[in-house]
Amino acid sequence: MIQNTASLEYEITRAIKKLVHQATPKVGFVTGHGELTLDKELTYISKVLAQEYAVEPINLRTMSAIPTDIQTIYVVGPKARFTDYELYLLDQFLMRGGKIGLLIDKVNAQIQQGTAIPADPGLDPFLANYGVGVTSIC
Repeated sequence: MIQNTASLEYEITRAIKKLVHQATPKVGFVTGHGELTLDKELTYISKVLAQEYAVEPINLRTMSAIPTDIQTIYVVGPKARFTDYELYLLDQFLMRGGKIGLLIDKVNAQIQQGTAIPADPGLDPFLANYGVGVTSIC
């Protein structure tokens, strides 16, 4: 019995997609630079994504390469700088067709103190190679 048709088309499409694809696509969230984490700040996003994807943390410092079964990587709010090797791994991932979502804070706002300190995770030169830049408005 169908009680709510508001999302019926989406639910049918989702069910068909699950039947057609044998493997569940993987999504990685980079860790190790003070990013927001899946088990604390991003629990809701993790829960929603887990309905369609295998969601896993990725620590670039411990990898020799990003696994080929990961299709998309997210970097959410890094505080510490990326090493050249980590940027190399991200570059190789992009070159083989991977996708990266970057949610970067260029300012570290301290609400309690009323201050804003510039933040630089060291991604600017990496992004410039792809014609992308992030600027702060402060």
